[in-house]
Amino acid sequence: MAGGGGADGGRAAEYRDRLTACRTTTGANGAVSALNKLFAFLGRQDCRLRGLPVQRRLCRDEGRELTQGEYKRLLTAARRRKRERLLLAMGGHLRHGDPSV
Repeated sequence: MAGGGGADGGRAAEYRDRLTACRTTTGANGAVSALNKLFAFLGRQDCRLRGLPVQRRLCRDEGRELTQGEYKRLLTAARRRKRERLLLAMGGHLRHGDPSV
């Protein structure tokens, strides 16, 4: 932590609070997770922090969804590159011996 000295639970909690001021909740939780791994490595279980609560979104932002055209281009590219797992995950219905694969 900045300022020198040993790490303790109170200072670690202050750091987590400062993270929330400059990062998103998921970004702050990523930093807390990394810090917890460091504390585990150092044998300082007493300094471990709880992550911030995150409300899960049931519906993603529409800007992050693929359009139908993007979906079809991705399937076509997966077929062309013989990416069987991607095709199966996307419901592309790969058939063995299919000449289009």
